[in-house]
Amino acid sequence: MARDIAGGRNAEGATEFALRALRIGQRLADAGDAAIAEAKAEITRVFADHEIDGRVEMPALVHVVSALA
Repeated sequence: MARDIAGGRNAEGATEFALRALRIGQRLADAGDAAIAEAKAEITRVFADHEIDGRVEMPALVHVVSALA
């Protein structure tokens, strides 16, 4: 069952959302502008393949858990 994975965002918006939510953005920033551009382009291509009516839908389910010890 396909689910909206990025709060109704299109492929570009879903890419920005993923980079922030997955905390990969800082690692890419450390790698430089070329790495950021390449990653954004590839992630956007993947999400574009799953864009339906302006939002990205994929057969996915994610549980985000955070805890302090």
